Amino acid sequence: KDNDAQAGEWKDNVLNGRGTEHLSDGPVYEGQWSNGVPAGLGVRDKPGRERAEGNFVAGRLEGLGTRRVLTEPTVTQSGEFKADMLDGLGVETLANGERYEGTFRNGKRNGYGQVIGPDERARASRWDNGKLVESTP
Repeated sequence: KDNDAQAGEWKDNVLNGRGTEHLSDGPVYEGQWSNGVPAGLGVRDKPGRERAEGNFVAGRLEGLGTRRVLTEPTVTQSGEFKADMLDGLGVETLANGERYEGTFRNGKRNGYGQVIGPDERARASRWDNGKLVESTP
């Protein structure tokens, strides 16, 4: 009745194993399922907005993965995810070519890392909750 569609391996009337879900409002998840919930390796695509690939737990990125935000400002994040947010070691690449390699907390740069500009020059930096605290010249 809601025009959502699911296909794949079923057990007890829910997806279990490999499967695909197309939601009527756009998002698609293709990958592993457990008891009707995305769990394991998979790809979640929100057309024109975001694409996430990696390990899912309860439908959210958990563990190693990559998320690409396709709306402005575009950004790609790869690394350790917790509850759908980069948390731990990771790499964030911005549309202008700037790349940050370091630690994250709740999806924001946090702790020590390095910023590599489009010119490939690296600068050591320290961050607190997404704000630059100090950087080498």
